[in-house]
Amino acid sequence: MTTRKQLHIGAFFQGVGHTIAWRHPDHAKHDDFATYVRFAQTAERGLLDFIFFGEGLVVREHRDKFFGSIVNGRPDTLALLPALAAVTRHVGLAATISSTYNQPYELARQLASIDHVSAGRAAWNVVTSFSNSAAKDSGGDQIAFNFSKEKHLEHATRYDRAREFVALIKQLWDSWEDDALAGGRADPAKVHALDHHGKWFDVSGPLDVPRAPQGHPVIVQAGQSDDGRDLAARIADVIFSPYRDIAESKAHYADVKQRMERYGRPTDQLRVLPGLAVVVAPTEAEAQAKAAYYRELLFTPALGRYLLSEPSGYDFAGVDLDGPFPDIDTSQPEVNGPLLERWKTLARAENLTLRELIDKAVPRWTLVGSPSQVADHFQHWFEEEASDGFLLTPTVFPNDLDDFVELVVPELQRRGLFRTAYSGTTLREHLGLERPVSPWVGDAALVH
Repeated sequence: MTTRKQLHIGAFFQGVGHTIAWRHPDHAKHDDFATYVRFAQTAERGLLDFIFFGEGLVVREHRDKFFGSIVNGRPDTLALLPALAAVTRHVGLAATISSTYNQPYELARQLASIDHVSAGRAAWNVVTSFSNSAAKDSGGDQIAFNFSKEKHLEHATRYDRAREFVALIKQLWDSWEDDALAGGRADPAKVHALDHHGKWFDVSGPLDVPRAPQGHPVIVQAGQSDDGRDLAARIADVIFSPYRDIAESKAHYADVKQRMERYGRPTDQLRVLPGLAVVVAPTEAEAQAKAAYYRELLFTPALGRYLLSEPSGYDFAGVDLDGPFPDIDTSQPEVNGPLLERWKTLARAENLTLRELIDKAVPRWTLVGSPSQVADHFQHWFEEEASDGFLLTPTVFPNDLDDFVELVVPELQRRGLFRTAYSGTTLREHLGLERPVSPWVGDAALVH
């Protein structure tokens, strides 16, 4: 099969709570702004599409829990991205922001502002926030209590709220026509109120920020439940996926594309990027030796249990890591049922202990090999329509991202699979996505 287009690659900066990196002697300090600058500039040197940051709304530290002092421990992303925009020119800047614990008007103006400051490089990873840690002393949900709410919204309710949230934000971004601002003054006839009255929100509008350079900052989504896939098909430009099996990834890829058609969206306006940790070295033997060292750093009981509990929402604190996968009620609203089912199926099919499961599947999929072996994998998934590229999740920074940029990127370029220079200036241009047309021009204006 011939290559249809070029690969798209992003990079995810992980805090110590999601990796063994803090135990590695070469890992950079993640509370030092210079580290974030290097991360962004390394990704840009490698011509990557974007960099991505997660979100932490809670410190998972309780009196008798295993979480200990593992915390997010990095600056707020909405403060970090404008600073990184000032020290880069091309690489996209993606923030994870909860639709459950924010308001549409405020977030719309923040993201539009970042898009202006960065000249069109902003992206928003839409999450609904899952609850996996109840504060024992209060008897309630810790995330909800941090935001003065009695309880965290249930799964289906969170997605119902998110659908209206995202639709409203897009309306706010469109409340200014593209040419509404001229000579430092806005034309009142080209700035439009919303007068939105929905199930969750009442917003008059218009936004007090002009339309963003990208029209809409890029929308990212990562939900894998039926509700999550449906939301992605409705609103996403990019999807992060967890699949390590090519057949599963192909099925997911096809499923989301079919759902897009139901909502009248062109299927070529979505990029599907599985998360992938790449451990690469000049030779396969060197890469395997590096990966073996990483595994040694990983296996402490506290880290092992954290890596199981954090993405799944299930508390593995009292479970024997050298025992089999436990019986878990995956229908509980506070757990990630599809993920736990995948783990259970894998562990039981291969007779894995939890410790062995962590090495094989949690929390990230690790690809180990030489530059040509890594490029072979990228090319195979890409040409089989299992993905449009990958989201890199470096285990140790800067080592792993430096190695990828220096060893793998040239091999992908040699094969014609990856850009040799940025051809545009905005993130939408990097991703090959169309700029949303203003609803106030041409035929689109007839529906208003």
